[in-house]
Amino acid sequence: MKSPSANKMSERLVGDLATGEKLQYPNVTLKQLNEYVMENGPIINPVFGKQVGFCIHQAATCGGVWLVVAATIAQHINNWAGYSVYGGRVTTSQGAFILGNDRDVRMPDVAYIPREVHRNLMPAQMRSNRGELFDLTFVVEIDELSGQGSQLQNLDRKMRNYYFDNGVQLGWLIDPRPNGRIMYDYFLDEHGELKCSSNSVWRNLDGRNELPEFILYSEVLDMALN
Repeated sequence: MKSPSANKMSERLVGDLATGEKLQYPNVTLKQLNEYVMENGPIINPVFGKQVGFCIHQAATCGGVWLVVAATIAQHINNWAGYSVYGGRVTTSQGAFILGNDRDVRMPDVAYIPREVHRNLMPAQMRSNRGELFDLTFVVEIDELSGQGSQLQNLDRKMRNYYFDNGVQLGWLIDPRPNGRIMYDYFLDEHGELKCSSNSVWRNLDGRNELPEFILYSEVLDMALN
């Protein structure tokens, strides 16, 4: 049974998540947060929508650069999907996805599927264990990509051997830390070969053919992070 102080801290964090506050609560564990939501029902986040559970980034770095960048990217892609003819669905890291025949669940920090792909899915393809779409076109992973804690090698393998092997056509790796600020862009060339841009500087990212006319401006991320 959780202590009253743990319950109070979880309740405060859930409330701040619901209002979109950017606060950190390092004493709230992932288990405590998910237990709170299970006992009290999902919360409605102004950016993420209904939250039925949380992944490690949201519980460990809530209010930090990971959550800010994920929310900013998701919001801008949602805006683009709304005014473009492509529509589609944007989810953040609370969405669980099962790709191909692999039964492991992967949770991209941001994921997108266009409306026309959604409409062509077979009924058996439509849902994963949390009811989220799993036939993805675009994914974003946000993590440390340099230094002692770098996850670049692991995420590069994940992009190549998991996401792109199962239909993803565009992927971004982003490290938004003040002492990091680097990006990697994965895409398919005109021959369908997977490429990773050699340019890793903090810059504007083009949505290419998967997000036509969409550009993620580095200034937008800078404003959100500041």
